[in-house]
Amino acid sequence: QQLRKETKELKHKLSDAGVAAEMVAPRLWFSPMTIDGAYTSNDPKCRKYAIERSLRCIDIANHAPMGGNLERNRWMIIDDSTLKARIATRFADVGRPYLAANAEIRADDRSQRVIDSATFLAKNFERAPVHVIYCIDGRFENAGSMVQASMYGSVLPAAWSFMLAARARGVGSAWTTIHLFYEKEISALL
Repeated sequence: QQLRKETKELKHKLSDAGVAAEMVAPRLWFSPMTIDGAYTSNDPKCRKYAIERSLRCIDIANHAPMGGNLERNRWMIIDDSTLKARIATRFADVGRPYLAANAEIRADDRSQRVIDSATFLAKNFERAPVHVIYCIDGRFENAGSMVQASMYGSVLPAAWSFMLAARARGVGSAWTTIHLFYEKEISALL
């Protein structure tokens, strides 16, 4: 009932201001420990809470369908600023020229909003409090199509489940694969 009331009030405020919102995502879940940024808090209890929340999202994601019903994945939570900066550099090395080229050929409003958002990510990638990276054990590029489909097909349900679990807990996330242009180098860093 409260949510409906607040939604109606927000709709009127937006309308009065002449603003059309494409989507409103209410924050349905929060903890007082996260109000000031749990991952970057000076309070070690808040940081621990944030990591535990990420681990809970990973636990939920590990229940997603997997090829062959065999768990062959690993999750890494990267919070080291030096390591995040090195990954961000490689992300920007590919992301910035790729996005600039797309901005020239994809001029519609929707595409431009997506490109603007991705460009912001490329400029600020290392500023994310943590990077959660989904990894698969082994290499499969020379395996048959069935093995590749099973292995790589396991990534999507798990990563998407992680993102939904994070969203349900008030944590934003972004799906990206641009860093995979430097997959071997980043793998060696990790």
